[in-house]
Amino acid sequence: MEFAFLDIEATGSNPYRARIVEIAIIITGEGLSERDRFSTLIRPEVPIDRKSHSIHGISEKELVDAPSFQEVAGKVRELLLGKVVIGYRIGDFDLRLLNMELARTGNLTIFPRYLDLKDLEQIPRRKSLYHMARSMSIPAGRLHRAMPDVRTTLKIIREVVRKYGLQAIIPAIRNPVSHPKLSILAENTNMGFLSHFLYRSRFRISEHVGFPLTMDTNRVLFRNTYINRNFRLHASKIINIERVK
Repeated sequence: MEFAFLDIEATGSNPYRARIVEIAIIITGEGLSERDRFSTLIRPEVPIDRKSHSIHGISEKELVDAPSFQEVAGKVRELLLGKVVIGYRIGDFDLRLLNMELARTGNLTIFPRYLDLKDLEQIPRRKSLYHMARSMSIPAGRLHRAMPDVRTTLKIIREVVRKYGLQAIIPAIRNPVSHPKLSILAENTNMGFLSHFLYRSRFRISEHVGFPLTMDTNRVLFRNTYINRNFRLHASKIINIERVK
């Protein structure tokens, strides 16, 4: 099992509308020793809202010479593929925002297994990553910057594993979706394929070819690449999914 520790800083707090301004990833194995790392500022080409700037302190001036997300998308997707992705609020924000950015730049999305620090039973619930770290007497780096946040997350996991063993974190690892049809959509896009299916709505049967953007318990936001439109669909109404090269 390999882990990818991920953190993203953004232009805003809405993962469907915000753009990435900084991303950091550390890759480890089960022993939690570092195997690879990647971090970069990202030129978002949209303004950073005041609240987000006040949180991470990244200015638009700093990003003028940074790469666009298009330039690093392939690297990011490759690093995360097949790993258990770990972070704070990872499922609510980081992975959703990442998928929206991948889709905007013409790349397939990714639906890895993930672990949100908030789901670890061994750590009392705290309102932020840094309160969590302090509760464990773990020194944290610069607040709300991608690589320091990733390093802090890795320290927390290492401490939990040191005290309770690797098996302690296994129950907190989530599959991206549980519905069998959504699982097929996730597997297809993870493997680099589009999905083709018929969809039975109340009044008609429609055809969709494309890939999922985000998925919840039984719903999917699906990008139909034939007509370049997004559709919110219910999993139970999807008929006969096929893989498309």
